[in-house]
Amino acid sequence: MARFISKRPNLTYILRSDEQILVAGPGGIQFPRSAGPPLVAQFQAGCESSYEQEVAIAHFTGRAHTRRDGTLALNGASPSAVSQPVYNGQNELTGKTEPFRVESFLGTFDTDWLDPADREYAIDALHREASFGIDYIEVSPAVLAPPWPNYDQVTGNRAGTVAVKIAAKVVEDGYDVALVIAYEEENKNRTDVLEALRAIGESDAQREFEDAALTVEV
Repeated sequence: MARFISKRPNLTYILRSDEQILVAGPGGIQFPRSAGPPLVAQFQAGCESSYEQEVAIAHFTGRAHTRRDGTLALNGASPSAVSQPVYNGQNELTGKTEPFRVESFLGTFDTDWLDPADREYAIDALHREASFGIDYIEVSPAVLAPPWPNYDQVTGNRAGTVAVKIAAKVVEDGYDVALVIAYEEENKNRTDVLEALRAIGESDAQREFEDAALTVEV
């Protein structure tokens, strides 16, 4: 299995045209006839994990550096994933920006979507394309370390308890919410835990906006 991420959603590559064979017709005249459908790599928007989004944006902007845990991060200015305050000429708070949604600008093609017979051909064809590394890249699965040593051993007796414990730990100890979400998505992918973690990010964004508003009013 291989996953490819493009810098444009809905990117399409015809990897193999429909196969044509010649068949004999009346009078011995040969006619072309389709022997099989074409093989198409159709990239789809919004199918990337947080890790794949980060690696793709780092590659396409050329602003990547490596964290201590081995994952890639951007270096320098990048579009904000949370809303930012907007001021007018009198330095009055007038609103906030829409957060940048990287998934709106990326596309994913997963060879696991193909029949086994076509998978190897597709991977080889995509590697040979001149636009490989320019318009799209292959992203290897992330091997992320747990956010803290006993992350995977957090348990609870009631539904939702694990999500509450993990969210509380992230807030109390100041862990990088995006990195915790990436690890959870790649390993456990528990809906309640992800919802709790994303709620932390949203509350942080709202708090930053309110603090900015108070600063201006003062």
